[in-house]
Amino acid sequence: MPSSIPLPHDQTHAAILVHSATRFIVTHQAEHLDSEQLVKRCCAHLMVTTGITESAAQHYAMHALAELQAKHVPAYFDISHSTSYVMRVVDPTNGHAYSLTASDVLQMAKTQHDQEPSHDHVAHVTQQCGRRAG
Repeated sequence: MPSSIPLPHDQTHAAILVHSATRFIVTHQAEHLDSEQLVKRCCAHLMVTTGITESAAQHYAMHALAELQAKHVPAYFDISHSTSYVMRVVDPTNGHAYSLTASDVLQMAKTQHDQEPSHDHVAHVTQQCGRRAG
């Protein structure tokens, strides 16, 4: 594994990395049964081709996947009405907004983990509730 090369934290670099992740996902999405495997491969690709850390690669892969998914399901996070402790999700197809507290999300993750201890709880919650941040 190559050592991490620090990249400037600017919007241009971020856009390039998201674009690279998006291209990879679009090119390889038909090869995978689930998005978790696709994200793992995209992360590996980004780490090898750009030298970024696993955490950064996961961030950009998830960003790209979310943008691609939003084309099919236009739900979005209403950032202006969200905080560090509550996230507002809007379904524009019917105009409904839903709020989830950090405690709600944590409880869902714990419940899922307790119900399926043989699986990687983060990966499973990732598939069921959205995607984890890197």
